[in-house]
Amino acid sequence: MKAHSGYGPDSGCRPTFGYVKLNGDTVWESAWCNNGKPPCLTGVNILLVDHLTCSKQEWRRFDTHNNAAASTELRNYLQQVGEGIIVGVSGGDIVAQMQPIGLTALKSIGVDVSNLQYRGSVGFVAQKTVLQKTLTEAQSNVNPPHFTHRVFTQGANYSS
Repeated sequence: MKAHSGYGPDSGCRPTFGYVKLNGDTVWESAWCNNGKPPCLTGVNILLVDHLTCSKQEWRRFDTHNNAAASTELRNYLQQVGEGIIVGVSGGDIVAQMQPIGLTALKSIGVDVSNLQYRGSVGFVAQKTVLQKTLTEAQSNVNPPHFTHRVFTQGANYSS
């Protein structure tokens, strides 16, 4: 998985790209300054992954870059999510309009982004019932996080 920030060291328009792959297939992608192909999906993007089939069940975007109400929507969503694998990635900035309720919601699944700076990037893999195995990568806009994460369960695996 690679998370991206929408801006480089200056605020100029330099194309940057982010994606999530499961078993080698791209299941989410976003770009900044690339004429909308793929679209720029600012904020926190959440993918629910079926841990048995290694497939994306659902994708939701919470635009905490442009919308303060997205923090409450993120909290409500994470409260109702079951025990599956939660993959999160930033599509550009996530903190511009992030409210404390959103930070608390992420922390409840083991993701601490309280020190993430404006225009920073984050990627994470979490499971609500196994918080000690949460993997979070938060980086600057110059060096976006990227990592491979494998989960093996009952003969299935996924790589993000």
